[in-house]
Amino acid sequence: MANNRAITRPRILIVTPHPAIGAGIETVLRLEDLYDLRRVASLTDAASAAESWPADAALVDGVLLEGHAVKLAIPSYILSGDAESGQRLAERVPGARGWLPKDAPPARLVAAIDRSLGIVRVRNDVRGALGMIVAVIIAIAFVGALALFIWRFVLS
Repeated sequence: MANNRAITRPRILIVTPHPAIGAGIETVLRLEDLYDLRRVASLTDAASAAESWPADAALVDGVLLEGHAVKLAIPSYILSGDAESGQRLAERVPGARGWLPKDAPPARLVAAIDRSLGIVRVRNDVRGALGMIVAVIIAIAFVGALALFIWRFVLS
C-alpha cells in the first residue's frame, strides 16, 4: 500500500480583526473540510504565524489594508464589504488574486481559494455519473460478447 503521508491539505491563513467575521469564515471552510486553517487578527500576527506555519494562501480583511503598504508572499484574496473598495484594495496588494465579499457563500470561497492555488476539483456527482456511464458501456460490451459466443459456438 502506498504511503500518502506526504500529501498535505492546503494551508489557508484568515487575517481579520473582526472575531465574528473570522469565526464565520473559519467555520464555513472547516465544514468544507478541504483546508488546514489558521486565523489571526492582524498583519503583524500574520507575519509571525508565517514563520511557524507557512500558509499557501490568505484571506485578508480589507480593513487592515487601509493606508498600509502590504506585500504578501502568498496568493491572497481581499475580503471587503463592497465591490468598489474590494477592487481598489486588491489592485494595491501585490499577489492579490482579487477580492471577495465578507459574506461570500461557501462555494465561492472554495472556488476562489482553489483558483488562487491552481487546484481543479471534480465534483463528486460528475465522477459518479462518469463512472456509471463507463460501467454501463462495459456491461453492454460483456453482454454483447456473451451473446456472440453463444450464437457462434452453442447455437451453430
